[in-house]
Amino acid sequence: RFQTCRTFNFLRLSVDEAIEIALARIRQISFGVDDTVTHASLGDLIDGLPAELLGKMNGHASLRLVTLGKERLDSRLSVDCDVEALCRFTLRDFEQAAERLASEWYDRQSVPIDNVSDSSIEPALDPPMTR
Repeated sequence: RFQTCRTFNFLRLSVDEAIEIALARIRQISFGVDDTVTHASLGDLIDGLPAELLGKMNGHASLRLVTLGKERLDSRLSVDCDVEALCRFTLRDFEQAAERLASEWYDRQSVPIDNVSDSSIEPALDPPMTR
């Protein structure tokens, strides 16, 4: 077990910076967005997330938004969809992703610390064996 006594505090990203992180991630995974996804609409979604979530997750909130949006996209597509639909986000994908991200955040905040066991905070993977 490792414990750290250092805490790193970063300035909260601006909404524009968070949007750029999300758009960069979308390009990185070779996806696109339809006409409903605009800079302003993404900004409204990100700005609507809980302030504490944005403060603590910072840029990761944008990445998580894209991940959850991809899950939503995957779940709504039919088996016989075309390639363009397969790789194109809609605003609704991100709206539902933002709702889920906020819900996950509130769920984590409401867990009493007494109910958290040591095993729930340990890494999911074992460290590599050394010889």
